[in-house]
Amino acid sequence: PRSTLFPYTTLFRSLVGFDFSGLVLVDADGRAARGVIGRASGADVEWFASARHDLENEVSGVRRAIETRAVFTVEDAPGSPDIRAELVERQGLKSMVFFPLEGERRIVGVLVAGSTSEFRAFSSEQLSLMRMLAGEGTLALERRELVSALERGLERERLVADISRRVRAELDIDRLIDAALAETAKALDVERCFIRLGNPGSAAPLRAEWRREGVKPVDANKTPFLSVSNLALRERKTAAVADVENDPQLDDDSLGGREALLELGSRAVLSAPIILFDSVIGALAVHTSVVRRWSDDDIAFIEAIARELGIALHTAGLLEENKRQLEEQNALLAATEAMTNELELDSVLAQKLAGGRAELVGPASTKQVMKAAVRQATQLLEGDAALMLELEANELVVRASEGVGLEEMYGRRFPVAVSLAGDLVHSREPLVVGDLARDEGPLGSLDPVVGHGFKALIGVPVIGPDDALSGVLIVYSHRARSWRLKEIEALVTLAANSATALANAGLYLRVSLEREQSLAILSSVADGIVAVDRGGQIVLWNDAAERITGIASSEALGRPLGEVLSHEIEIGRAHV
Repeated sequence: PRSTLFPYTTLFRSLVGFDFSGLVLVDADGRAARGVIGRASGADVEWFASARHDLENEVSGVRRAIETRAVFTVEDAPGSPDIRAELVERQGLKSMVFFPLEGERRIVGVLVAGSTSEFRAFSSEQLSLMRMLAGEGTLALERRELVSALERGLERERLVADISRRVRAELDIDRLIDAALAETAKALDVERCFIRLGNPGSAAPLRAEWRREGVKPVDANKTPFLSVSNLALRERKTAAVADVENDPQLDDDSLGGREALLELGSRAVLSAPIILFDSVIGALAVHTSVVRRWSDDDIAFIEAIARELGIALHTAGLLEENKRQLEEQNALLAATEAMTNELELDSVLAQKLAGGRAELVGPASTKQVMKAAVRQATQLLEGDAALMLELEANELVVRASEGVGLEEMYGRRFPVAVSLAGDLVHSREPLVVGDLARDEGPLGSLDPVVGHGFKALIGVPVIGPDDALSGVLIVYSHRARSWRLKEIEALVTLAANSATALANAGLYLRVSLEREQSLAILSSVADGIVAVDRGGQIVLWNDAAERITGIASSEALGRPLGEVLSHEIEIGRAHV
């Protein structure tokens, strides 16, 4: 603002005939003001540019002009109780005028001028000229403020988009959280930023903390007494405290009081709850050492970061659970392989099992696993056909078949209570029939493939890692045959491998569905969210982003992010 308003202060001093002129800018919360530029005798007044004005507790001409929203003139400055003594004494001012710069929403600043050579009154012509110059200065300030706000908003949008991109690409959750906290602290210009994890009413310990150099960390035993983040957790909404010492929200002792915050040197705190699928799982908080009124933009920004961190934590939990279950599956496969060795299968059966295991273990759908299982079962025992039936309540349903003439069997249902395959469910033991006509008698007519000319079968239950029976696997032969013990053991091993692969496929499906649910949440939130791929091309541009930027998703998708946003900035500047 100094370079923007330098001509106005100079012109103000020269046209109206003052010995001194300066500009004071009012903070957004209206509680304080600061000098920006001071000029006297053609030179800068250095001390004035760094002066602070307390608009709540100090008496000054600046405060008087702001409160009355009108020009304030003083002919005898040294004798006036309404003038700040420092200004009069350091510049030797005799008469002064304070002109408020009133924008559309608030007083943005005050032009200050004075005479050092004589006591003087101010004519209506001089005041009219000052009003005109003040109006021009107000417009310049508001233009500058609008551009700065747009730049800050775009930078924050970029930061949220960058964190959103990292959530989808970064597997190291600790590194992601550390980066998010550092960037959030920088964007909000605070001394401390941290995340607590826990439910409302719990201790909610710190998960991670960023702090400016020289700032002491939060002690673990003080964390439960951080009252503002406790408030955000309890109320399930953002808590904004501008003044820790005086905010009535903290009078509730059950929140933890003010002592812990004041010991940390925190005077203003902003905290947003981290909510995932309607459950509060933690809170994101920032602390600053000065009294500060948090803006709507500040609140919207920290809420957006809290949402992204919630998704990141959820994804990390899924990955951790997936990793744990995969480790269990691998351990089970290793145990199965050890059992295979212990069974001392002949070399042919062992080679066939080993060759088919890789096909079952790889990521696949349950349908693909079942098809692979019946194909391998037929090859393993050199049978003529095979079926995989899934247990659903009290019925067995054909889900996969191998062999000529069995294609139409898909989806056929057989009651567990009165079918040959149902015996496998009840006994959970292999069923071996060398000659259906001889060995099973009338029970042979209850088999799912009766009438297809099969003479022998061997069936085994498919039991998963959690000891739950999910179905049965049956191999058929057109000729009567004596099944060897090693063949029975081999089919049991294949069924165990298939059960593990089916559990793994179900796990992958659940993770995929939950990830799609997370992406659906991103697309439906009220805040504008943009995501890019590794090449920097936009892959997500939700409805809120369309509304905020005025750019349709069809125009943004597939284009570089910088190209789209730079175009939006140019439009914003053109409007300004």
